[in-house]
Amino acid sequence: MRKIVKALFWIAVLALLGWGGYWFWQRSAAASAEGPKYRVAQVVRGDVVQTVTASGKLSAVETVEIGSQVSGNLKEIFVDFNDLVKQGQLIARIDPATYEAKSVQAEGELLNAQAALELARIKARRSSELRKKELVAQSELDEAEADLKQKEASVKIREASLMNAKVDLERTRIISPIDGIVISRAVEVGQTVQASFSSPKLFEIARDLRDMEISADVSEADIGQVTEGQDVTFTVDAYTDRQFQGKVQQVRNNPTTVQNVVTFATIIGVKNDELRLKPGMTANVTITTARHDGVLKVPNAALRFRPPEGARVTGVTTNVSAAVTNAVAAAGPGTGAGRRDFSSLPEDLRKRLLEKYDKNGDGRLDETERAAMREGGGRGRGGGGGPGEGGAGGGRSHGAGDSTPGGQKTVYVMDPASVADGQGTGELRGVSVVTGISDGAYTEVASGVEEGAQVVTGTVMVEAPKQETTNPFAPMRRPGGGPRR
Repeated sequence: MRKIVKALFWIAVLALLGWGGYWFWQRSAAASAEGPKYRVAQVVRGDVVQTVTASGKLSAVETVEIGSQVSGNLKEIFVDFNDLVKQGQLIARIDPATYEAKSVQAEGELLNAQAALELARIKARRSSELRKKELVAQSELDEAEADLKQKEASVKIREASLMNAKVDLERTRIISPIDGIVISRAVEVGQTVQASFSSPKLFEIARDLRDMEISADVSEADIGQVTEGQDVTFTVDAYTDRQFQGKVQQVRNNPTTVQNVVTFATIIGVKNDELRLKPGMTANVTITTARHDGVLKVPNAALRFRPPEGARVTGVTTNVSAAVTNAVAAAGPGTGAGRRDFSSLPEDLRKRLLEKYDKNGDGRLDETERAAMREGGGRGRGGGGGPGEGGAGGGRSHGAGDSTPGGQKTVYVMDPASVADGQGTGELRGVSVVTGISDGAYTEVASGVEEGAQVVTGTVMVEAPKQETTNPFAPMRRPGGGPRR
């Protein structure tokens, strides 16, 4: 009896394993027949704007810090924050009592020196007359003349001392050097100002807040795209629903390194006619480095997509590779049959190649520019690969968002008839395209696909349908519910 039970147990186990294998085989066969499901996007025509982002601080174009060259107690302050001031206006005064006393003392010392000088002149004149009559020795005349020169020098010294005392007295009056607005006041009446080693900061005056600038820190990876005159938009936290405009005025060559991150200061000019912007505000800057209007563009996800295992893929078409080959051949050295006419290339591709290689802007490529094009034209064109490697002519990907005109990438196109609601199944066709600039979401395509083409951006995870499994060891249920007894 025990042997019979054991045999029945193993028969049940083998039956369960066989049923599980059959169910898995059926599910795999069904999935293989249907194939993967893909997310699909349409190639559209529109504008592509390539930008660089950074952050910086707003400040006035010209700001003057006003200090004091003399020490003392502040007796009066005539301006406050946000006051408008004129050049030469008295804005504060240090207690002048000490400096007035020094000035009076210097005047007295000068008068004393002038009196001594007058007496020395009389003595020198008298000694000269007596010497002519040989009534005094020559040495006495020499002493009188030397004393006269000493007194003259003493008068000059006292004059300089008086001038210095008057200058210090005048410096007790703090004067605005420019027309502007007071944006900072660092002192109060009665405060002692010490100017022994450096001039203390009393006020900060901005010339005109209607013209401001942003010093934005641009990373070294992006600074090569930034040039003077480019358009800038920026926002500040105070006005989150509004964008302000500016222009790049200067790209400074002085690098700044913070925690191994290298940035370059980029100065952006800003008009602030409404005086809404304040010095010190943080600006989130977007610099427009390139803009192409009305071009074909594809989602960046389509450039990153690679077919999964089991996908049905045909080879990459060679229309773009041939176009680039023609361009490189057109740039070849010498003349004759081996050199093709550069003007016969597609207009969009020729325009992009001229933008990249025509350095002198004459609308054609000289020998130096053609040599650079030959060197760059061969990159990005690979030999044939499998479907998972981009297909024939796929080559190395330059990464989504490659902004170099003439760069090659591979996208996968589906038959529009097999696409519904942005999804589709079926055969993929690899197409090599020439990419242009990118805005982070879309990339320009100069050649390779047409408007309206359906490009694959990813795969859709499809849940297998739930199938009811039966347990041979579970009690059978009646149609009305409940186990059968």
